[in-house]
Amino acid sequence: LEPTTSSSTTTPEPTTTVPPTTTAAPVLDPAIDVIDIANADGSFDGYVVMTVTGSGKYIKVTVDGSTPTCDGGSTLTQGVVLSESGSVSAVSCGVDTSSAVVTREFVIVTVSHLKLDFTFGELGEISAEMETELVDAIAAALKIPPGRVVYVGTVTTRRKLLASTVTVNIVSKTEDEFEALVSSSSEPG
Repeated sequence: LEPTTSSSTTTPEPTTTVPPTTTAAPVLDPAIDVIDIANADGSFDGYVVMTVTGSGKYIKVTVDGSTPTCDGGSTLTQGVVLSESGSVSAVSCGVDTSSAVVTREFVIVTVSHLKLDFTFGELGEISAEMETELVDAIAAALKIPPGRVVYVGTVTTRRKLLASTVTVNIVSKTEDEFEALVSSSSEPG
């Protein structure tokens, strides 16, 4: 008997390399929506109230013509009130991603402004943070949105004591609204 040899060749199983799963960054979509109704020419009387929405974790907004970034600009917590012609720009920010910047131009037609002066003890130099706190406090006292209170300036005078007078303008859409503001600001209380 002769020994038999057998040879077998094994064909290796094909291997499939599966690339790691990656999740695409979400598409963020800020939108600037106007709550108010525009005039026929697209302008707004007195001020415009708008909302800025987006699918990001937070939204940064600028109203001074600069471009917002996820590191700069104001973080939006409520509607935006614009009382002067200009632009609103917004960016929706997520984790390691951001949307394209959306900008919308607005033309505001001044109807009437109510100028109010408030006198306090000496306030010293008014920082941007203190200006915001003053505007917010005045708006809360008048029960109107802070965007309708426009900080004009502060003058410190010395009589017997130092006193600071803060001047603000309150914007209105119509003469009736203006008259209501005048009435409510002159009521005691």
